[in-house]
Amino acid sequence: MNKILLFYPPGPLFQRGEDRCQQNVDDGSAQAMRACNDLGYAAAILLRKNYDVKLRDYQTQKDTLEDLYHDMETYQPDMIMLSVTNTTIFDDIKLAATLKEKYHPVIVLKGAIFYAPEQAMLDLLDLSSIDYMIGGEVDFAIGEIADYVFRNEGTPDSILSILYKDTQGQIKQTAFHKWGEDLDSQPFPARSLMNNALYTRPDTDAPMATIQTARGCPSNCVFCLTPEISGKCVRFRSPQNVMDELTECYEKHGIKDFFFKADTFTINAKWVKELCELIIHSPLHGKIQFTANSRVRPLSKETLSLMKEAGCFLVAFGFESGSQEILDSIKKGTTVEENLQAAKWCHEVGLPFWGFFVIGFPEEKKEHILQTKKLIMQAKPD
Repeated sequence: MNKILLFYPPGPLFQRGEDRCQQNVDDGSAQAMRACNDLGYAAAILLRKNYDVKLRDYQTQKDTLEDLYHDMETYQPDMIMLSVTNTTIFDDIKLAATLKEKYHPVIVLKGAIFYAPEQAMLDLLDLSSIDYMIGGEVDFAIGEIADYVFRNEGTPDSILSILYKDTQGQIKQTAFHKWGEDLDSQPFPARSLMNNALYTRPDTDAPMATIQTARGCPSNCVFCLTPEISGKCVRFRSPQNVMDELTECYEKHGIKDFFFKADTFTINAKWVKELCELIIHSPLHGKIQFTANSRVRPLSKETLSLMKEAGCFLVAFGFESGSQEILDSIKKGTTVEENLQAAKWCHEVGLPFWGFFVIGFPEEKKEHILQTKKLIMQAKPD
């Protein structure tokens, strides 16, 4: 049976499994790592295909290169996949080259860097040691790559959203995929291979699982890669499918805290209501808590109240700026008044909230920053 090692490399803590939030965790306001769900989904796909899989998060485990080398020597994987970020890409490729020279595995890189607008960076990279690169959602490609390499099934040019080397060693890019609508058909992340205690809720240090409830975002924010990576059409998992994953996390892994990952969790009020009502009427009600991100439009006080009743302990809004001029220039699609209304509703229903702001847009002036300061003082985020 072919062996595949999936890992985050040793080194500083970066949110490697993200398309748009790849920051160094030590520099953030919430210094806690999210679960490595990109590796978890890849592992689940490969396990379903009967590969031998090992998953390691060396950076969060505080492991060293020597630990990685030990695993390479004892596990002897035929293929490795490492998740990269734009910030760490040069170090990641250097490490991949070392592993190729020492152990000769098939090497797969996964990261948003390989598709526009970052693709210009490819000319700066030495990809001589890299065999495949996944630019889109990992679960649509990793299994097909493994099947081609080890079972001679399919062809590289038929695998969507990848870059690969042809027989002459030239980099070829396949078409970007059209995203599948049926997210319920995907397995849950292979948490049995993950050290779930590493991923914690920032305010309590209790284990917190990340549950991907939807993919895609219809918005046009100029600074965000999500529509590029996951599409502008929002694809939801069914509320029951999310409920099943919550139940598995609670009963099998003892996890009680959750981050519902969706770029705009509240965009479909009917879907949110169905999920919250499932939680409220389940044995998990009162035993689990969750947090989620939201835009301020669309949103209602009723939705926020129902989320709180279901166990939401925090909602986070991308307010971005207190200047309407800046909001318009970054194509946020919201107003300062809607920012304040969302904050007002949270205060009224007793739901704590965070506000995310960006300072330093190219067109931003002192007057715009002062308007953002005013918004913060008026909104009073937690």
